[in-house]
Parts: sequence; structure tokens; C-alpha cells
Amino acid sequence: MRTSISLLLFGLILFIVSCKKKAEFTDPSSYQVVVINENWSQAVQQAKDKNQHIFLLLHADWCGICKGFIADVMPDQDVALSINNKIIVAMVDGDMPGGADLKTKYAVSAYPTMVIVDKDENTLLKRQGQIEKQEFVDWITPYLK
Repeated sequence: MRTSISLLLFGLILFIVSCKKKAEFTDPSSYQVVVINENWSQAVQQAKDKNQHIFLLLHADWCGICKGFIADVMPDQDVALSINNKIIVAMVDGDMPGGADLKTKYAVSAYPTMVIVDKDENTLLKRQGQIEKQEFVDWITPYLK
């Protein structure tokens, strides 16, 4: 009898916990990073309108590390929940015409290059190369408004 009650309580607790976890993440838009692709002027205008900084990812189609960051880090729900609505996110291909100007402006010598700039396009922080999810969140957090 005691074993049956224990199993019943354990099952009830598991059911409640699983329902709560599902409820926390039912809205996928809450954990998808809103990204401005290839339109730097739009990112700058939004930063000015919202009085926020910009996270600029300069990447290239041929860059494997860039592809990994875009595929694994940017769509991660922890990353999105940390940065959404707190910073403007822009991803620009540095080998494309608009990206070439940014590549020069922010002295990009390797991909990926991540730059945090203020609404007036002044560099606050810059990093090049591979970065893991938690390291990225720790790196960007002080610049979130």
C-alpha cells in the first residue's frame, strides 16, 4: 500500500513538472532571436529609435565557424531569452558590397567578427573567432539595455 501511494505521488509530481516545462516554452517567438540581415542602416535606425546597442556579426558564407555560430548559438533559447528586446542584432556578410564597408570600418581581419556598437556606431567591444553559447551570453550581457 505504501509503495502504491509513493508511486502515485511520484507520478503526479512528474506530471506537474512536465506540464510546467511545456507551458514555459509554448511561444516560440519568445526564444527566437530577431535578426536584421544584410541591412545595416535599418539596424542603426532601430538602435536610435529604441536607444539600444547593436550586436553586429560579420560573417562569410564560406566560414565554417560562422555557420556553426549562426546554426547553434543564435537560435538557442537561452541566448534568445538573454538578448531579445535588449540589443539590436544584425548579421552582415563581410564579403558582400554592404559588408565590405563595415569590414573596413570595424577593422575585420577574421571571421566571424562580433562587434557591439552604440547607437552612433562607436565600437564598445569587439571579438573575433569561435565562441561557445555560455561564453557568448557572458560576453554580451554587460551591453544589454
